[in-house]
Amino acid sequence: MPVDGNRQSRLFRARAARWSRRLADAAALLPENLPDSKLFPLFMVSLLAALAVAVYELVYATGGIKYVYSHSMYFPILLAGFLYGVPGGALMGLLGTILLGPFMPIDTVTHESQPLLNWIYRGIFFVSTGILAGYGTATLRKRMVDIRELAHLDKSTGLPNRT
Repeated sequence: MPVDGNRQSRLFRARAARWSRRLADAAALLPENLPDSKLFPLFMVSLLAALAVAVYELVYATGGIKYVYSHSMYFPILLAGFLYGVPGGALMGLLGTILLGPFMPIDTVTHESQPLLNWIYRGIFFVSTGILAGYGTATLRKRMVDIRELAHLDKSTGLPNRT
């Protein structure tokens, strides 16, 4: 039975509201100073691993690698690159390659496995994206340090600026 556009829009808004409430409830459980705590790296690594597994489940549940949902793996890859630099982005790209490569069939109904070239080619893009995100973030952080130094020191003399 087809769903009309208005009803479909209401259903989408209701789902979005439910997810929004769930995210707000989850955020309320986090300590306010989490980025400053020693638990932050553990929390973020756990979150990245959970995101990668969630993308694997999404791709499997939607019929396999032949559909567009595999591109959802770029979100945890980029996030890892932003948070942990080149090594983090590269490792998350490698994890994405493994999850969506040999362990993911082209079609979940027939369980037809992917050709080796398909998942190696995808893996090159996953790892490259993680490396580029990490490199870009490292470059940006270095530039921010340089700007902070320029705010306090005269570049030509090396003496402190007047405040």
